[in-house]
This record gives sequence, structure tokens and C-alpha cells, in this order.
Amino acid sequence: MPLALGDGAPRDARNQVQAVLDAHGLDGEARALARVIVSELVTNAVVHGSAPITLEVAVGDHTLLLAVHDGSAAAAVVATRAADWGATSGRGLELVESLARRWGVQTDKNGKRVWAEVAIPWSESRPTARYP
Repeated sequence: MPLALGDGAPRDARNQVQAVLDAHGLDGEARALARVIVSELVTNAVVHGSAPITLEVAVGDHTLLLAVHDGSAAAAVVATRAADWGATSGRGLELVESLARRWGVQTDKNGKRVWAEVAIPWSESRPTARYP
């Protein structure tokens, strides 16, 4: 899903993720985590990356994948600012790291893809077909 580069991109991404989760009947903890994580990933792409920005959302049996691709090959860095508690930015990927089951960065000739996985609790997972 393409995202416009600008201040509204995180909100648009949250809305798109919500629509996907609604279509799969997912709410609760997975939805809350997904909204925070996608906000951070998209904000980083807008602030530190370059166009084009795209959002990928995939729902598996027990995993939700969120990925944001931007046109900048600059590495995503987890910044720890323990000495500067008053800073209002710089902790986005640290937050993603604390909320996601796993996360990572992949670079390619067109930029980078920052992804995060969220566990979908068994109680929220869709029933799977059982075959004899």
C-alpha cells in the first residue's frame, strides 16, 4: 500500500492496518501493538527516509507482519538516549524492539524495508481447517 510522504502518513498507515485487522476479525492486544508499531515505522520513514514509502501488512496463523519500505538506503538505527531523558524523539525503534516479537531491516537497490512481527494470541487467531 503506498503512503504519501507527510505528517498524515502515520495516521493513514494506522487506518490501513486497522482495516486489514478488521477484515481478519482481529482486535485486542495485537491491534494495539500493531497501531503503535506501524506509527513508529512510518514516522521513521517520513522523518529519516525518502519517497516512495509503502506499507505491507500480512496476517498469518499466529503472526502479524508489518513492514515499511522507503527509498533511502540509510540504515535504521536503534538510538538509546538514556542520558537525555527530556528528548521528545529518537526512541521509535527502541519502542518497536520492545513491543515486537522480532524486527529487522533489509536493504535493497531501492532503499530499505523495516519490518516487525507481532504475535497474534491464540484467542484472536482464526480457526484453521482440520483435515483427517
